[in-house]
Amino acid sequence: MIKKQLQALTILASSMLLAATYPSFSQTNDDEKLVVEADDNLQWRREDQQYIATGNASAKRGDTELNADIIIADYEDKQIDNGESRSNITLIEGQNNAVFKRGGLVATGTNITYDFTKEYAVMTGENASVINGAEKLTASESIVYDRKNRLITAKGNAHVVLSNGQELKGNFIEARLNDGENDIETVLTRGNAQVLSPGSNGIREAVADTMTYNKATGEAVLTDNVILKDGGNVLKGDKAVIDTVSGTSTMSSSGSGNRVGGVFLPAQN
Repeated sequence: MIKKQLQALTILASSMLLAATYPSFSQTNDDEKLVVEADDNLQWRREDQQYIATGNASAKRGDTELNADIIIADYEDKQIDNGESRSNITLIEGQNNAVFKRGGLVATGTNITYDFTKEYAVMTGENASVINGAEKLTASESIVYDRKNRLITAKGNAHVVLSNGQELKGNFIEARLNDGENDIETVLTRGNAQVLSPGSNGIREAVADTMTYNKATGEAVLTDNVILKDGGNVLKGDKAVIDTVSGTSTMSSSGSGNRVGGVFLPAQN
């Protein structure tokens, strides 16, 4: 801990003493100051405009924090009114065992990058995940957190568990957050889209090419190659509207000319 503090103090002290030639982490106020710490070492690559922190590294600015085995911070030099050089951190990258935090959102991945300009975080690795309050989203390829548009997108075996217990799966998931970014409002799923809900005969499962889900209403709309399974009962059609609260499902052909069909098993005596 003492070593980390000394490294951080050395960085800040050096930036103040050599302000004309050494980029400073200071921006316009303390909330925009980036503080980098590490157990092992901190390297400044001036030609590449990078800082590289190694060994249980951390980078924090305001309510945004990144931790990883290695952190690389990219910066741009800017001249202020008095001719002094200041650095504007544009991007931080965490390599190996990366954890990104912003407010109540916690994301993990093998590697994580965060673009301060675009307010855009990318998590990669087989165990990429985002936990936001009581909700969790996982994926095997990548997860992207787009703060400006309040979107979280996941690719590869994407799976989201909502605070109401609803589970949604698919090859691709796009989840839109509310204004406070503490709750998911809607979910779009493409490619092997699935919705899992408790039913009278066990777990009710619906599969389709595409699905949209509205958390406020509990309504899931599935389109193209829809299959609804409820216990041993199976329904097929072009489109299904499922009320996950009441359990009511409506299957239709969507005017395609394809017939809607179902197979229903008799009750066991």
